[in-house]
Amino acid sequence: MNRTISLLACAVLLAALPGCTSMTPAADAHFGIAMTSLKLLQTADPEAAGRALQLGAQDSKSAKGAYDNYVKSYSDPVKDSNALSIGVGK
Repeated sequence: MNRTISLLACAVLLAALPGCTSMTPAADAHFGIAMTSLKLLQTADPEAAGRALQLGAQDSKSAKGAYDNYVKSYSDPVKDSNALSIGVGK
C-alpha cells in the first residue's frame, strides 16, 4: 500500500515537472524585441539626444506675440461656456 502511494506520488511529480519549464524558449529568447522596435518606430528622431539643440525658425515678432498671448492667458482667462454648468453658481 505504501509502495503504491509512493509510486503514484512519483508518477504525479514526474507528470507535473514539464509544467515548470518554459514552453516558449524561442519567444523567451526574443522577449522585448517587438516593444523596442515599436518604440523606435514611434520616435520622431532617435538620434536627437546626441545632437546639439537647434532652435526653430521663428522671428522675434512672432515669438513676442506668442509670449504675450501666453502671459495674457493667465491674467485674463477665457470663460468657459460649458453646457453642463449653465446657471450653476449664480
